[in-house]
Amino acid sequence: MAISYQDMGYNQRKNQFCAMQSGLSVAEYRDQHQSLIQDWLNEQAPGLAAVLMPVYQQTGEPGARLAMGLNLEGVDLQALNAPDYRGEVLSRGMSLSVNDQSLTLKPEQLERLWVLMQEPVVLESQVNTQESEASELAGMPRVMPGVASAPVAPAVAAEPLEYRRTDPLDLENYIGHPVRFYTSFGKRVEGILVSVKDGNARVAERVQHGTAQYPVELETLQATEVFR
Repeated sequence: MAISYQDMGYNQRKNQFCAMQSGLSVAEYRDQHQSLIQDWLNEQAPGLAAVLMPVYQQTGEPGARLAMGLNLEGVDLQALNAPDYRGEVLSRGMSLSVNDQSLTLKPEQLERLWVLMQEPVVLESQVNTQESEASELAGMPRVMPGVASAPVAPAVAAEPLEYRRTDPLDLENYIGHPVRFYTSFGKRVEGILVSVKDGNARVAERVQHGTAQYPVELETLQATEVFR
């Protein structure tokens, strides 16, 4: 079996969308997200965190490439249920590369990864939910047959999204966000921020038959606002 994957724009769109929904910049969203993954790995599989975190970070970059191969020719598949045997087989038969850089996992690391993949991900909110709340939810419909719905934590009131004054130097962190620019010539530019490069920003504005992108020189701006 061989699998190869290359990101063709999904990673960038995902980061921009999640950042906008969270009210954060792309950089802030990625830092917080990766911190959560790091904490989870440190708790669930301390021996894997140092190996898997760089892989997770690299595969989340725009244009990332991932290739994996698995050769089980001549392997007794029934014996894969034996933990000691399984790690050795996977170590010999698996190849993995990220951005054309080979990655080698030891048998004990592969065995721990196998076990980790079988375990359900338990959110902290589930663990901390009071027993009374859990009993109330017990009678509610299930999401899937035989699988109880996760307890719902009380919603935390989030600060409403709105157009906020933003330093032009920080605009590169808000690619994909709605923006409003006011130039020194009295013109207002409103649309989706597409890119920021070499002192210029490109904004996609809706026109009669679709959208059009316009370049804006940052030094001509009197005010910049980002919907966040």
